[in-house]
Amino acid sequence: MYSSRDRLYERVSQKYSRFIRPAINGQDLSKEMNRYQVDIPRLPASMADLRKARFLGSMVGLAALSSAASYTKIASRDDTADYGKPLLDSWVVAHKAAAAADRLRHRYERVYLFNGRHAETRPFCDILEHDSEVIRYEAGAAENSYIHANGPFFDPYVFGRNIIEHEADFEAGRSYFDGNRARTKNSTAFTFIGDQTIGLLPENLSRDGLVTMFTSSEDEIFAVRDDPSFGEFPSQFDVALEVARQCHSLRRPMALRLHPHLAIKSDHWRRGWDFDQLQKFDVHIIEPTQPVDSYSLLDASEAVITCGSTIGIEAAYSGKPSLMIGQYQATVLGACPSAMSAKDIADFLADPKPLPDYEQKALWWASYFTVSGTKIPGLRDSTDPGRANLSGRSLDPARQILRYLRAAKFW
Repeated sequence: MYSSRDRLYERVSQKYSRFIRPAINGQDLSKEMNRYQVDIPRLPASMADLRKARFLGSMVGLAALSSAASYTKIASRDDTADYGKPLLDSWVVAHKAAAAADRLRHRYERVYLFNGRHAETRPFCDILEHDSEVIRYEAGAAENSYIHANGPFFDPYVFGRNIIEHEADFEAGRSYFDGNRARTKNSTAFTFIGDQTIGLLPENLSRDGLVTMFTSSEDEIFAVRDDPSFGEFPSQFDVALEVARQCHSLRRPMALRLHPHLAIKSDHWRRGWDFDQLQKFDVHIIEPTQPVDSYSLLDASEAVITCGSTIGIEAAYSGKPSLMIGQYQATVLGACPSAMSAKDIADFLADPKPLPDYEQKALWWASYFTVSGTKIPGLRDSTDPGRANLSGRSLDPARQILRYLRAAKFW
């Protein structure tokens, strides 16, 4: 609850006291944990030192970074000062969480935690998983449901196993891809490409053997994964530069579609990109805000390269050769090949081909993001804070009241 508004909403809603405490069959340790004092070390100045920072066996630096990047929409690989007070606060929270977790060692056979990557939960995962079974849970794709995993959701093998084990609905998967193409308002793609002009391609872009690289949003890897590299490449820029060199050598045109989501984030991510160097290899750079149609660009390409972006698996579903740099759910499933080195990229560009059974494997992936999850009894409208309720009891009265006030034009 970082902002004053969040704290006010929670005082009104009292979700913890109304829903969690009555369900606890045992001891509530909240007050006991709050009594402990923790000596918080100084926040590291460099990002490299922050990412390596540990306390009581927990990766507190990465936990703090994950929370701060989500809150600030900054993806800076340079100085920690770029993140300001949210990173300082997350740093403190991560250390307090680690200290609390350290006192809970050997007490539980099983521990349930939401998400497990942020400042308040990652330390519990790191510390307790040595002696307990730690289960992370998240909202499911199906309405009013949850998913869980015995391991971090951001690990492609853990997530891949979840996808493989779910009961696939290929028609639902097909609807997922079709909805993205149609830009329906409830589709995943609409958030990113709803403002793009359907059918628009860059002027003077050659389609003869076109290779298009679609980037991921910078913080999706850097602020989440323990290893933020892409195979042997430290960053997406290094990947793009290698692809540009090889395409130039092969005399194949290359387009670089920067992720549209970057348009709503801080410009700190630009520090990691040398666009002048890319243009020396005749790369056609498409900015996040440009209304170029990503799907038309995909269709015009002979081969697609991504760093785990969803459009990479959409390319595979469309029958396009689609290479991912690093390991992701799609590579674990066998929908897309993985490249870890310059040689892997060269082998792909020499003879780009989709993997066998690419359509079925892509549909398996899309099915998971459409139907997965275990229903929560009594839960209704969980994605709408103003309407969500559990067995008829409002989950968030504060937002419900605000909705009524706005509807009555009092707000």
